[in-house]
Amino acid sequence: MRQPQPVDQKGSDKEPGSKLLTGSLSPAIGNLTRMEWLAVSSNNFSGSIPAEIGSCTKLQQIWMMDLEVTGRIPDFIGNWTKLVSLVINARCAE
Repeated sequence: MRQPQPVDQKGSDKEPGSKLLTGSLSPAIGNLTRMEWLAVSSNNFSGSIPAEIGSCTKLQQIWMMDLEVTGRIPDFIGNWTKLVSLVINARCAE
């Protein structure tokens, strides 16, 4: 079975996981409407999960582990009808 690959703005492979990136997840992530896989584990992201990610309706897998995020898991995850794997292991403020 082929492993799914993350997708950047142009649809090519990209995985920001385990690269110790810092800051917050940009609302521009909502522009990645063809993205099927999002892996942002083991980075120093903080802040809330941007609502704009709800526009990424082709997401099949989301991996968000070892993050410092605030807020709750957004209700818009119901828009992700193709989602087969959701892994969130984060320290949340709520």
